[in-house]
Amino acid sequence: MKTYLNDLKNNINLNQNLPLNEIVYEGLRRCIITGIIPVGARINEKQYAEMLNISRTPIREAIRRIQFEGLLEHIPRLGTIVSKVTTKDVHEIFELRIALETLCFKSAMMNLTPEEFKFLDNIIDDTYTAYNNQNYAEVVRLTTIYNETIQKAAKMPRLSSLLNNLKDYLFRFRDMSMKDSFRGKIAIDEHAIILRALKNKDEELINMITVEHINGSKQAILRIVESLNQ
Repeated sequence: MKTYLNDLKNNINLNQNLPLNEIVYEGLRRCIITGIIPVGARINEKQYAEMLNISRTPIREAIRRIQFEGLLEHIPRLGTIVSKVTTKDVHEIFELRIALETLCFKSAMMNLTPEEFKFLDNIIDDTYTAYNNQNYAEVVRLTTIYNETIQKAAKMPRLSSLLNNLKDYLFRFRDMSMKDSFRGKIAIDEHAIILRALKNKDEELINMITVEHINGSKQAILRIVESLNQ
């Protein structure tokens, strides 16, 4: 308890030039997503407020918003705890991702420039290198750049926000799934195929490979979630 409370305090920088409610919300949410606050941990509003030397109001508001996102749940006589991810959650999230990412890719396809395509080609090459060197943190970083570049090209900021929220929900499993020998390199291969389909404006291939790519990621996450919930 003491260890993660110290980490929590270090991850909420109250000196930012932002409204206090937003600072507390973003910091608390990040600590939950990244696993600093572990699954099943009770969220103690009074304790957090005292630790940060602030009123309980921004803590309460942050808890309310994060609970609405499904990252927290209220259990009678126990209080608010960090939610456990279930297989049902995983299926729902990835079904939504298929619909949203297909739309994102089709929109980006019409807007990506030759310079952006060249940049994405280099990102794919660098990702293969990082994976072969077992530098999984770099693989995750480069994959994030790949996704962000395409999402930006789609010019649909609300769609991008929805996608990022869905991915955040499963953030704690991302590194583990990338190390999955059954999945890691295949995911990069699929990113390369998606890029080729975008260049060729091949909507049929985009539809097919998006479903295959996301379902592959889903199976990797399901293996992890099922093993943790046994």
